[in-house]
Amino acid sequence: MARVFMASEQESVWHVVELRTGGPRPIARCGHVIRGRVHRRLGRPERPRGMCDPCASGVNGREPRPTPEAA
Repeated sequence: MARVFMASEQESVWHVVELRTGGPRPIARCGHVIRGRVHRRLGRPERPRGMCDPCASGVNGREPRPTPEAA
């Protein structure tokens, strides 16, 4: 099943969302409901957002885990 990385524009971390759970209020793998304006990435998620730890552990380490850039 395909997955995407999503975050509301106010969040500092990416969440993993299965494509079939999209819609007006997508629910991440960790159970977080993503509200408001949403950023979505089909491929590698970009920095400066990090990755939600529960979502990252659910993808079996196959997806990249971006970390915030050093200030």
